[in-house]
Amino acid sequence: MLPNSRCPSRSRVGLVAVLVGFFFILPGTLTGRDATLPSESPGAQVPNEPGGVEGPGNRTGRDVPECGRYQESELVEALRAEMETVFAETPGMVDHTMTVYQHAMDIHEVEGGDPEVVAASALLHDIGIPRAREVHGSSAGPFQEMEGPPICREILTRLAFPPEGIALVCGIVANHHTAHDSDIVSTMEFRILWDADWLVNFPRSHRDSTGEEKERAIQEIFRTARGREMAEQFFLH
Repeated sequence: MLPNSRCPSRSRVGLVAVLVGFFFILPGTLTGRDATLPSESPGAQVPNEPGGVEGPGNRTGRDVPECGRYQESELVEALRAEMETVFAETPGMVDHTMTVYQHAMDIHEVEGGDPEVVAASALLHDIGIPRAREVHGSSAGPFQEMEGPPICREILTRLAFPPEGIALVCGIVANHHTAHDSDIVSTMEFRILWDADWLVNFPRSHRDSTGEEKERAIQEIFRTARGREMAEQFFLH
């Protein structure tokens, strides 16, 4: 939690919800398409690894959680502002990130986990992409995992995030493509982020799959019961 956070008034919450909803809807309305990573073809991603930006409409209709439920609205606003600054030149990534965030919070409602770690992981999971392109000439998953955690650590430290939470968020970001650290991968927070990202990326990686192949892939890929349930609703019905 950010220090000295407090709940806004009902009128302020309502106004914020309207503005946030307008922000979510406007980019897709203007572009008429799902966001895509610039200068990268869909085939550039390794199969069965999250990292793209497609999804079932890229909208869930969910607002940022209000104060009083997770008591984290100020944290979410601060992290969102940091993320938007990093992706100032690639607004499609803002849309992707907020969709992953919404899915992550939906899964969290059923599966549990630390809500602040879930929110921070979702909002910062792709934060290393611009740096990866700058340093390595590519935003491939392993480069994101290499460059993202130091940026996460700097942001979360500046926002007075708890040290143990910083360590877990950085670990999640460092594993969100390759899932190589069993200690991190076994946490509920990682499993939620993994599933939320895959809910957006699944359509592209399995666009040519049969229904049976999609059903089998969902069982193999998704790591929470709620994430698997959502995937079946989105992609099999």
